[in-house]
Amino acid sequence: MDALREVAHRIAALVTALAERGVEPAGAPFVRYLVLGPGMTSLTVEAGVPGHRAGGAG
Repeated sequence: MDALREVAHRIAALVTALAERGVEPAGAPFVRYLVLGPGMTSLTVEAGVPGHRAGGAG
């Protein structure tokens, strides 16, 4: 579970970095599970936040 906690911290950092650049979230953060290793001992995920520029058209 430490890895999922790390993903959550990185998403928070991503939201902060986007806000500093004037990008507002356009939806909820997401986590996409790409690979679940044998015996569930490893996990590969893709995480992100949909966004658009503040005051922009998308």
